[in-house]
Amino acid sequence: MNFIDRVMGWLGYSRVASATSSKRDSPTLLQETNIAAYFRLLWAYYENNALYDETTVALRNFDTGGERVLSLRNPANSVVEFYAATVCPGPLDAALPIVAAREPVAAAIRQIWGWSNWAENKQVAVRQFAAYGNVFIKISQRTDGSPYMQIIRPDTITAIEQDERGNLTYARIDTPIANGTGTLTRTEIWTRDEMRVWVHALGDASEAQLGTPKERVATADLGIDFVPIAHGRFKSTGSIYGASAYVHTLDKIDMLNRYAWRLGRMLFGSKSVWAILANSTDRDGRPLPAVSLKSPDGKSDLNIADAERDLMIRLPGASDLKSVVPPLPYADVLAVVEATEQALERDLPEMRYWRVIESATSGAEVERRLTPAISRAREARGNFEAVLIRAHMMALTIGANAGVFKNIGTFENGDFEHSFKERAILPADALDIAQLVAARATAGQLPYVQRWRELGFNDEQITELGAMREAELEQSARVLLTDQIVGVR
Repeated sequence: MNFIDRVMGWLGYSRVASATSSKRDSPTLLQETNIAAYFRLLWAYYENNALYDETTVALRNFDTGGERVLSLRNPANSVVEFYAATVCPGPLDAALPIVAAREPVAAAIRQIWGWSNWAENKQVAVRQFAAYGNVFIKISQRTDGSPYMQIIRPDTITAIEQDERGNLTYARIDTPIANGTGTLTRTEIWTRDEMRVWVHALGDASEAQLGTPKERVATADLGIDFVPIAHGRFKSTGSIYGASAYVHTLDKIDMLNRYAWRLGRMLFGSKSVWAILANSTDRDGRPLPAVSLKSPDGKSDLNIADAERDLMIRLPGASDLKSVVPPLPYADVLAVVEATEQALERDLPEMRYWRVIESATSGAEVERRLTPAISRAREARGNFEAVLIRAHMMALTIGANAGVFKNIGTFENGDFEHSFKERAILPADALDIAQLVAARATAGQLPYVQRWRELGFNDEQITELGAMREAELEQSARVLLTDQIVGVR
């Protein structure tokens, strides 16, 4: 049983599988649509607010012991942001440098990016890719026929089927619609032959229960014979759905949060215990009974006065008020929290990224310490680029059939083939480049300023690097002079 199967078991239903049409209409298999609950659970870990509310706790079967638990050490968000920072960050041309044999194809892809606002939406897609473990890119068309890529949230994709190559042959999208009086559902079902749409208040009803569709369009009328939705898996595990970046660590994340919350409760959740000390004795030297205080109205046990914000407690003579602080094993619990976090870091090496970036002194050290995370980022980038290329080809086909793109060839002839230029997961930082420049200049290869300019630095950056170099030389000279003076003495 793979991990997706186990998680689906936690949520109380079986894994969505490739079903036949008759099975899709069977009321006994309506639990298929509960895949949306699984995706919503994963997204709750990424958002990290109210993670352990009643709904999420019920989905996870997480026993809080009757107490409120906050997600104080949940690493899911930082793990997802690691991939947002490494898969394809920055300006489009640098983040996704297209390599295509035909320039009109590359130009058409850039046009699709513009229509899709892909400069911004690519990061949305990457975050969903890492958090959900899946990304769905649908090719839609404007009224003028121009195609654009639309990201579909996985928690609205309630059933899918695919062929042996991973192309979708069936997809059902259930999108909630608020209409002022309640919530309707827009159900959109795609097959290779047609697209059907219903707007209803039946929730996750089967196709047979939905009745006559509100809209019906043959895919042949759109000039295609495929489902125009590209599906990508963050990590393939043999399931029809992919595994997210952190789904294999949910148990450890829950326990880490519980330990951290317990630590916080020890600091701020403990009640104060006060003791009234009375050391007076009677005439025979025997201790007097415990002090019993009453307020003037006789209703409270202590004679308490409110002096603005401070509480004043009036005690009889020879009595003292002392705070009794119970021993708190803070250091021991903190050690458990840190040990659990270290164990979790072995399963999620992406957690190291932000700490290493802050502490490392060179790009080489960063790469050495982040080798496991870089390997995972490289796999994620490859999978993301694969689904993006598939979406591009769908959009190119639709655009060509609509007459929007000219002279780009056809998919059947292989004209749409393209890839992305290989690039570093972690680009070398300015310090490493400066050190490289210094080494080459010292060897007499090129003057500093000329070499810096060839590497793409502008005049302002060159001035700053020059000042840094002069400061380093001055410091080196000062150290050398100090050594010489000490030697003379």
